[in-house]
Amino acid sequence: MAIGSPLGPVIANIFMSELENSIVPQLGDCIIGWKRYVDDTFAFIDPDKLEEINDILNSFDNNISFTHELEQNNQLPFLDALISNNNGNIQSTVYRKPTNTDVYINWNAHAPKIWKIGTIRTLVKRALTICLDKKSLDAELKYIKHALININNYPAKVINDIILDERKIYSNNKKQILEIPKENKTSVKLILPYGGHKGDNLMSKLKKNLKSKLPDNIIPEIIYKPSKLSSKFSNKDKTEINHRHNIVYYCKCGDVTCNETYIGETNRRLGERIIDHNSRDKYSHILNHTREAKHQHVWVNNFKILNSNYNNKTHRKISEAIYIKELKPTLNVQDSSYPLKLFN
Repeated sequence: MAIGSPLGPVIANIFMSELENSIVPQLGDCIIGWKRYVDDTFAFIDPDKLEEINDILNSFDNNISFTHELEQNNQLPFLDALISNNNGNIQSTVYRKPTNTDVYINWNAHAPKIWKIGTIRTLVKRALTICLDKKSLDAELKYIKHALININNYPAKVINDIILDERKIYSNNKKQILEIPKENKTSVKLILPYGGHKGDNLMSKLKKNLKSKLPDNIIPEIIYKPSKLSSKFSNKDKTEINHRHNIVYYCKCGDVTCNETYIGETNRRLGERIIDHNSRDKYSHILNHTREAKHQHVWVNNFKILNSNYNNKTHRKISEAIYIKELKPTLNVQDSSYPLKLFN
């Protein structure tokens, strides 16, 4: 699968489930424990059987090769957790790669406040879930505060309030032995572009208004749709018209008193096609008209690109035919374009 494909984790899960059902039972006492998340596995194994286990796992499919990492100094990172083995007492804390920068969405950034609150909650929830003892949890929460306050300009009060709130939620969840059936509630999502602090205030009032008007089992949600920087302005150098290719173009006669027009397509640079229309292409309708009427040659300012990014010749031809049908250029002869017909 291509990296980033939504199907990637699904296919990996299917493959690993088949491997676990087929191969892992054969390993017997060589593996004491086997825990997996998608394609990452945490296992307790007999160190003397390491190479044997590796060979058996790699025999499952010739296209798949497993790698392994052993604990160092009684520690082993697994996903976001750093697992420690202290004389058989397993502990864990949050793991960060050496390349970690602790840069998150800045509190002063032009972004919805709910995203910033969500950043704090995510970090705190991860700490509460992964840190198994009070010492490591306190150290992780202290680290989170330092990173958010000193690097990302978050207010200390907001962080402390969220930590207290998440502690209560986590504590209540641990006390619930049996899951209490939840009411059948439906959420109604309103997706909008972000409109700054004024937009935040307006959406907050709208949400309260909707809650008061809607039935109790319907929960309104305001979701902000992120936008790319390129949607506000172009972040790429503009390609000059004579360097554009894979296009459908419109051309007006080079003589200002003449209203003859032509529509064509090309996979080459427009600048090359202009030279064709001025001298090289003896079949060019523009060239023939220029010679017969003794008009001026055509230049870049006589051309306009109607459509672009057509790598496929058939698509260019179809687009050309549609524009010819719509604009009715006077110099075109339809024999070089696709005839278009509508069938009932």
